[in-house]
Amino acid sequence: MKRIRLVLVLATCTAACSAVSDKADEFTTVSVGAEALSPVQIERTVMLGPERLPACLNLSLTLPSSNTTVSMQNTAGGCALSLQQPDITLLDEQEIDKARSQIGPFDVDGVRRGRVSVQQLELWDANGTPLTLSEYVASVSVQVDGDAVLDKTPATDVEGGTQLTRQVPDSLVQKIKDAVKNGQPATADVALTLWLQAQTLTNLPGGLKMNLVLQPELDINVVDAL
Repeated sequence: MKRIRLVLVLATCTAACSAVSDKADEFTTVSVGAEALSPVQIERTVMLGPERLPACLNLSLTLPSSNTTVSMQNTAGGCALSLQQPDITLLDEQEIDKARSQIGPFDVDGVRRGRVSVQQLELWDANGTPLTLSEYVASVSVQVDGDAVLDKTPATDVEGGTQLTRQVPDSLVQKIKDAVKNGQPATADVALTLWLQAQTLTNLPGGLKMNLVLQPELDINVVDAL
């Protein structure tokens, strides 16, 4: 009987202690975002074809100035217009220093979680005339280092300045921490895919300017970071 009571006490303590630990973590963790970390902007102009696209074109081209790959192809999910940007800087040591000035000294080992907010997604034609995103785009996918931030999210959920926030995987958080420890900027590959509306595809201008703005956020446990 004594052994049974001991097991029960330990099990109860484990659950209770976990709850206390989670609650304590809430009070010792602060979030750092736009006040210290700069947004990540990808703004690219691409000429896909004639003045108006005749159909979904199977093409792939590279913008030499930014090493950006732009492709269009027919897929089982529809016509996909994709932009892939390798090695874009998410944050660097200067931004970490700015975060330290905001919340006090901390070590990057105190970084617990990371998030990315999709702040803006905009389209213009080659002349700079704004295009209504949902008129030409059915849904949107955004990937950071191969992990989905948005996965065929309806374009109506993204346009108009609506911010969508998603947690990033632990592997990306560790990559950021390792880069900062080594005095290097933390970079990632970012991919944007626009799943085009079939009804308005042939009205889409052949010259497009695309603008994607992502805002990184970090949760830092200020006790672990001392």
